[in-house]
Amino acid sequence: MVDSNTWVLGATGFVGGAVVASLLEQKLPHEKLTTLVHKTLPPPHFEHCNTLTGSLEQFDFSWLKRFPPTGLVHAARMAGSHPIMRKVAAHKGRKANEKWLRVLGEMNPNLPIVYVSGTLMYGNLEKGVVAREQQPLHPIAFAKHYHTAEKPFEYAHQAQDVRMVRPAWIIGPHSWFYHFYYLPAIKQGVVPIYGDGEQLMSLIHIRDCGGLITHALKKGTPNTNYNIFAAPPIKQVDFAALVAKLLQVKVAPYQPNGAQKQLKSDELAALTSNIPVGTQHTDWFAAYNFLYPTVAEMVTAVLTALEAGRSS
Repeated sequence: MVDSNTWVLGATGFVGGAVVASLLEQKLPHEKLTTLVHKTLPPPHFEHCNTLTGSLEQFDFSWLKRFPPTGLVHAARMAGSHPIMRKVAAHKGRKANEKWLRVLGEMNPNLPIVYVSGTLMYGNLEKGVVAREQQPLHPIAFAKHYHTAEKPFEYAHQAQDVRMVRPAWIIGPHSWFYHFYYLPAIKQGVVPIYGDGEQLMSLIHIRDCGGLITHALKKGTPNTNYNIFAAPPIKQVDFAALVAKLLQVKVAPYQPNGAQKQLKSDELAALTSNIPVGTQHTDWFAAYNFLYPTVAEMVTAVLTALEAGRSS
């Protein structure tokens, strides 16, 4: 059997780390894993990987020849702390991604490449519309900047096997959930309702996010995009009520004042967005076994982890 070697870019990030964990769980003796990390110190389980340090911009591509990939997951994103820096980072990211695509294409044009995007790319949807993979893109909030960097991968379908995956709201202990729901509940005893609360959210637990991205790499169809989500969409007001019930606190409209954190414009735009998602690829979707198939199970698991962290 031919050895396989999956590369993960951004391997110590929120999503990249979940992909690595999923790949290691499924790893067979003939399979190898090569991870690219930037600044974050790799956790102990990375001892089972070939771990390289570097950045998207400054990388010694001779490592690709030394450890030829049979598949690659791109979960790296150049970040910025405010809109201007995000714009700069996006343009740098686009140039870096163009180079990665060129080098990978020269090595193996049939190499499966999974690029991690997001459902904010679909933008606000009209009532009754569900974003499936063919939905036109109208990026909002942070996605306006991220879209610039990922355009090379969107345009590469005809020449290379690029599979764009777009996760919905990824819920985990270290995510938006912690800052915008859990902390207000702990500090003020209130779970905020953002906007009118009628906007629909699609969610995915971080572990299932990693699992579905691995599924797209190993069981996906070449040049096919996939939405990553679990469970039917939920209204934001119902999501807030579920969190409040589990934490035994109240819900209240978001009102920025001395007690509640003033949100940045991109944060508020994301939290008030209406982006229910679905999929065209029902057979592919049905072939995956979810660890957390319902919103209640996702929230319960994350709250359990957060509460355990507080008590330790």
